[in-house]
Amino acid sequence: MDLNSSSLVMSKTWLQGPLALSKESCRFELPMDVCRLREMRVLDYLKDFCVICSRRKQLYRQSFLRADKDRDGYLSLIELKDTLTNVIYVQSDAQTCIEDLLQLITEDGNSGPDANEFKVDLHNFRGIAAFFERMLCSMVDRQSTNDGIKWAQCDKRDALEQTDFDGLRWKLKGCHVNSRLLAIFNYF
Repeated sequence: MDLNSSSLVMSKTWLQGPLALSKESCRFELPMDVCRLREMRVLDYLKDFCVICSRRKQLYRQSFLRADKDRDGYLSLIELKDTLTNVIYVQSDAQTCIEDLLQLITEDGNSGPDANEFKVDLHNFRGIAAFFERMLCSMVDRQSTNDGIKWAQCDKRDALEQTDFDGLRWKLKGCHVNSRLLAIFNYF
């Protein structure tokens, strides 16, 4: 019995700490009809058009459940910020990126007049966390390039994502998309 309990604990150790940053942990997509993006909010996009690998989904789920202290199924803005920067992504760059992320997701009509009313559920949290990882990868890529170093951990994007986002300006021609959504697309 002791052997079984220790193997159960060992099988979940990857959930105990943060994972290395990677662009391959998720894939962002465009809808078949890009005109759907006209009135789409940032949180809706991140929830509906982000495909996350099962390992990250499990990590995000566990982190969400630990952060949801009142067990209402939602995280407040403070809980979201704390979970992303102190639990999942503890890199020093996370502290500098978090404000940019919060500006993109909260000033999109998704929060009430008071920032304390902002809440995200598990599905939104997964998309936000995956996008935050992509933001961190982009920041590290830029810093590495400026230092003349090739950073190996931020590998290539998925081929389907490259296909979707290459030639994005041409695909969106004549379709007026929310400026915050366009800002998010710059990370893909």
